[in-house]
Amino acid sequence: FGGILYDAHPKVISTALRLPEDLCSQFKYAWYANHPEAYQYILDCKADESPYEETAFGRRMLLPYEEERGLTHVQKCRANYPTQGTTADIVYRVLLLIKDTELDLQIHDELLQDGYYDLEWDTFLHIHPEVDTPIEVKHGAIWK
Repeated sequence: FGGILYDAHPKVISTALRLPEDLCSQFKYAWYANHPEAYQYILDCKADESPYEETAFGRRMLLPYEEERGLTHVQKCRANYPTQGTTADIVYRVLLLIKDTELDLQIHDELLQDGYYDLEWDTFLHIHPEVDTPIEVKHGAIWK
């Protein structure tokens, strides 16, 4: 459950997974214990006092105002924005690379195209030198 990465409250995790809150709390803190680097990343993000966060590409994203949304919300955004923003930046760059093809549908970080395209798929693996950008190409039945 991705909410753990953004320090979701056990009640939120419980609601999303339809599991007891105490079990979700145990799972969350066990996950943090098993992934101390991720937990430290969250703590570091929450401690930052900048009015914005940056993606791995350097794009700045203004955070909500604490007076409007509260400190807890802003802290969760601090942990969320760099990851989600970098994902969006990667999708933008892929869209630029496939601009001469016909895009049928985009859902979050997935792109659907009908047809076969002569693209250099390895290009997509190195959109950012420090971010792993795996790509999976599937071919399905032809719809008519």
